[in-house]
Amino acid sequence: MQTQQTAARSAGYKTALDAALKQQGNQAAVAGALGNIGGTESAATTSALKQLADMGALDTAYSQAEIDAPLTRAANVAQLLRGYAYPTTTTENYKGPGSVYGPSVFQQIAGLGSLVGALFPSGGGGAGTQLINRLFGSGGNNTTGSDVDPRYAPWTDYSTPPPEIQNWEAWTQHWDYGDGGGE
Repeated sequence: MQTQQTAARSAGYKTALDAALKQQGNQAAVAGALGNIGGTESAATTSALKQLADMGALDTAYSQAEIDAPLTRAANVAQLLRGYAYPTTTTENYKGPGSVYGPSVFQQIAGLGSLVGALFPSGGGGAGTQLINRLFGSGGNNTTGSDVDPRYAPWTDYSTPPPEIQNWEAWTQHWDYGDGGGE
């Protein structure tokens, strides 16, 4: 019985030893694989850091170029203008008599005649005729003529609004800005 126990123990030790050796081999393979992963990760990290450093250098160079651009442009323009002869000019103003530069008396009379003809055309209805009718009414002293609103005919105090006007500020702005004058 002792022989059987010894054989069973020997077989158990052998099985345990085989399992331990197999486990040690597996652990060595895992350690090798982890070493490879670590090496790959280290290489990738080093490459990424190098790329980030290169990008930082490019960004710094670009920022510096933006700072230097006005000075570089000015230096280039200065280089182009080196030896350029700047033109010098003098301006003389001569004031002669008005008869030389201004319109003659005949031209002034002709201009006045053109203005009167434009304001008061022969058929009537010109701007001058309308202005006179608005100021003095269509019949001279008639304040109730066709161009004057009869509601405002008795109103002569122009510093205050007529009684029908509720908003004085809006009314004065309407007339001050020439947007049609309440017509």
